[in-house]
This record gives sequence, C-alpha cells and structure tokens, in this order.
Amino acid sequence: MQREYFQEIFNNVLSAMILINNKGEITYINREFSRLFGYSPDESIGKPLSDLISPQGNEKEITENIERVKKGEQVLKEVVRQGKNGELIELVVIGSPIIIKDKHVASSIVFSDMTERKENQIKLEKANKELKEATSKLIHTERISALGELTSSIAHELNQPLNNMKIVCQDILRDVAKDRLEVETIPESIEDMEEQINKMARIIDHMRIFTRRLDSNMNMEKININDPIKNMFLLIGEQLKTKNIDTVKNLNEELPRVWGSSIGLEQIFTNILINARHALEEKECKNKKIEIESFINGENEVSVSIKNNGGLIPLDIKERIFEPFFTTKEPGKGTGLGLSISKKIIEEHSGRIEIEDEGQWTKFIITLPALTGNEVK
Repeated sequence: MQREYFQEIFNNVLSAMILINNKGEITYINREFSRLFGYSPDESIGKPLSDLISPQGNEKEITENIERVKKGEQVLKEVVRQGKNGELIELVVIGSPIIIKDKHVASSIVFSDMTERKENQIKLEKANKELKEATSKLIHTERISALGELTSSIAHELNQPLNNMKIVCQDILRDVAKDRLEVETIPESIEDMEEQINKMARIIDHMRIFTRRLDSNMNMEKININDPIKNMFLLIGEQLKTKNIDTVKNLNEELPRVWGSSIGLEQIFTNILINARHALEEKECKNKKIEIESFINGENEVSVSIKNNGGLIPLDIKERIFEPFFTTKEPGKGTGLGLSISKKIIEEHSGRIEIEDEGQWTKFIITLPALTGNEVK
C-alpha cells in the first residue's frame, strides 16, 4: 500500500522524474518520463540512465553528473538528451541527492522540457517585435497627422522668404529696365536672397527630419531638451502668430543633457501646443497666451512645462485624456491618439507627463531623467 501511494505521488509530478540507486541504476520512473522519452517502466528500471537517453558520445557526461549527485551536490544544467525515437530534446536537468540519516541512499533527477518554453519565447519575441513595429507606425502616422495641422503655417513660413526674394528680383529688374542698376549693390541683394533661401532650406530640411520614420529604439541620443522646443517653432511658430496667440519661452540654457529622441520629444511638444491652440480658439479668450519653460527639477531630472490660459480641463476629461482614441473633438477632426502616443513616447524615455491647474491656466509638465556623471561623456 505504501509503495503504491508513493508511486501515485511520483506519477503526479508534472515534470519527468526518476530515482537512481547507488549503483547508477534506475529504480523508479514516472508517467511524464515515459511520455517524454518513450520508455516504459519495464524498459527503464534496472538500467543505467546513460543507456537510455544519452546522445551518442555523451555517456561519460551523464555518468559524471550522477557521480556528483552521489557525492551530495545538487546539479542544475541545460542539456540535450535523446528519446527512444532518436529525437533530441532540450532540457533543464536537476539532480539532487536523497540523504537519510547522513547516508546517501538514492538520487532524484528531474527533467524539464525546454522545447515548448523556447517556442513560446520565440513567439513572445516575435509578438513583441510586431508590437514595437505597429507602435512605431502609429507614432509616425500621428506625426504626419500633426504636420497636416501645420500645413498653413508651413506654407506661410515658405511664402515669406519667397516674397522677399521676389521683391529683390523685381527691384533689380526695375533698375535694369531704367538703366539705373548700381553694380556694387548686386552682391548685397544676392546675399539677401541667399539668406532667404537658407531659411527655406532649414524649414524643408526640418520637415524631412520630422517626418522620418523612427526605429523601435526611437533613435535615442544625448540631447539638450531645448533643441526640440526650438525646432518645433520652425513649423508651428507662424501659425500661432496668425491666431494672435502670444508665445513666451523661458528656456534654461544651462540644463544637463537627457537621453532622448529629439524628433520624438518634438512630436510631444507639438501635439501639446496644437491642443493648446485649439483650447484658446474654442474659449475665444482675450490675450491668448502660451508659456513654455524648461528647468531643472530636483537633482537628477529635467522638466518642460507648457501652459495656456484657455481655461481648465474638466475633471471627467482629465481622467481619460491619455486613453487611446479618446477625443472631445467632432468626428473626423481628431484621432484621439495624440496624447496617448505622447505618453507612450515619454515612458520610452523613462519619464512622466502630468497635468496641473494653475488658476485658469492648464499646464502640462514633461519630466525626464537627466544624464549625470559618466553618462554625460
């Protein structure tokens, strides 16, 4: 009865398990061992383990491991063993001594099949890669959407230098037609046009960079967090002016560097500014204002606050504002992804985003860890 009770417990162990006596012979096997390796109890009991599951040439390694267990060691190894059908199986093996009254009486060996675990790991890595790829595409799509919001601003930014060049060219042609062109003034006129061309080139070049697809690592590097703020105004600055929104920038030029994606952070700041612009337009408030500040937050953090005087965000909206696809805009006028993607990007930077009320101002605060010591080098 006691033997049957022991055998039933042994059989209910989920991993393959055997007992080996001091002669190195198998004395017990459980059902999982038979399933995993294909040997019945009659084929296994009384035989050395190396005769059953050792791939050719590995007999010595198995014998050495059993000897280590007999000496009182616990052996934990990743190994390859062979089933009855010749199939090789990747396993984790745990060999443990069974000691009664200070005397080694047997050894237990447990086999955990790694095949399924490795297959699951491969599937998990594939799913994780696909998720990162989908997230990267979503972030890129939202950035293109933000650029669409800025089309009129960009057009104005490009039209301005074009008009300036047109005026210079018209003045030169007029002077030529009236035979009053002063040759010595041509270099200055050409320099003026070159300056306007360079301005356009900067805007176009930045549009190209802003719309570039980031990889799953976000193209991280050591950056000054003020740079994406300044770059943002190449695309959105004129739009805020035409909407009669006064923008105040208080940027600390002595900030430590952060490890971040300049384009990713610019996307966050741009999204918050576009939302602020919408809030100011909807409220139709006088003296529309947006204030941006960068500052050192504590000892090892850098923060950027962006606030506007377009009124407070209602509590029920504030609680859901970072949810994907949540929007208060009319259908077709917003994806509801801007702030949720912004939060995702900030989390990729090991940072955080918070919303605070300040009188009748709504303030977004983005905080990132600052690089310190050897990290800066």
